[in-house]
Amino acid sequence: KGPLHSGDVLVLVKPIGTGVLFAASMAAAPSQHCKPAWIDQTLAQMQQSQAPLVELLRAHNCRACTDITGFGLLGHLGEMVGASPASIQVSLDALALQGLAMAGSLDLLDLGYASSLAPSNARSLALLEGPIQLQGPSSAALHGLLIDPQTCGPLLAALPANKAPSALAALHAAGFAQAAVVGRVGEVS
Repeated sequence: KGPLHSGDVLVLVKPIGTGVLFAASMAAAPSQHCKPAWIDQTLAQMQQSQAPLVELLRAHNCRACTDITGFGLLGHLGEMVGASPASIQVSLDALALQGLAMAGSLDLLDLGYASSLAPSNARSLALLEGPIQLQGPSSAALHGLLIDPQTCGPLLAALPANKAPSALAALHAAGFAQAAVVGRVGEVS
């Protein structure tokens, strides 16, 4: 999971939001709240194997990697930061993260839906006042997405910034069209 290095970028290979989508579905949310097409898209994405990405990321000098599961993106990123020197600071790109929200997830979070694990994951939000900074327009729904527990969640990989363009091209060619840089690693100033 670490260490992260100053100058790394963080790449998320596919969208997040399974926790809130399934929570709303299990709560029998009205179909105008939780559209069946959103669940269908989520299930299709969950079935996409990430196994080939290990070698792909290694070929692009991946320095650290984790899968996003029950602790949500922020909890798992916190583990990566914890395995790194104390001088490391991560800047997350709020707009990039919003672009990697599964269809309907931010809408459902706005309506108050959340996974049963979200309250315990909320302690990770304290990281946003320390080693992790959220840059750009933020909202309660985006904060909810950051702590949303994932099932079959995406990989979060740290690699040198100069390798990001070729790594993203390779990820897109491998069928991970939404892979994007969602953060940058620097030094505490």
